[in-house]
Amino acid sequence: MKKLEKSLKKIYRQNPKTEAVLIEVALGSYEEIFNEWDPAPYQRRDLNPALHRYLEESADEIPLRHPVELLFKARPALFDETKERRSKEGLATYLFFMMNEKRKALRRLYRFSLLLLGAAAVTLTGASYLSKLEQPGMLIALLNEGLVIGSWVFSWELISLSAFQRFVLKRELKKWERMAGAELKFVYGE
Repeated sequence: MKKLEKSLKKIYRQNPKTEAVLIEVALGSYEEIFNEWDPAPYQRRDLNPALHRYLEESADEIPLRHPVELLFKARPALFDETKERRSKEGLATYLFFMMNEKRKALRRLYRFSLLLLGAAAVTLTGASYLSKLEQPGMLIALLNEGLVIGSWVFSWELISLSAFQRFVLKRELKKWERMAGAELKFVYGE
């Protein structure tokens, strides 16, 4: 494993045994983990928006090459084995859900890219067919130009999706895969 960069060492600790970067969260109660407005049981609740934002920002700061562990710290009086187990299950479910959402978004992007490729091919084929006509009228010439421009627009959007948006979505997916695979620990102490 790679050593943690100096700038990250100032913000995050590293588990000496696993060399995973620790994302530490202070807890006053188990309920702080989840959205207080969500009435579902822990296993299916949304995360507290502030915690979600903190985890996402932390995951963005820590390079993907470093594994992470989620460490929830609480005072000893808070310990409740059942609530801890349910909280871990809820957290794991939520992180897995976020990972699946990114996978679905990537699949939608691929499907849309295929649609754009098809549209570009059809418009370019139409333009090619129209350009072969002898003595096209003004309407046919205008339609031909429209099809050529349309094929360029579809092609550019395809390139944009494939080159730029796909990169962003793949990075998001890797980030949430790492978070979903992270070890969840609760530590009770002063």
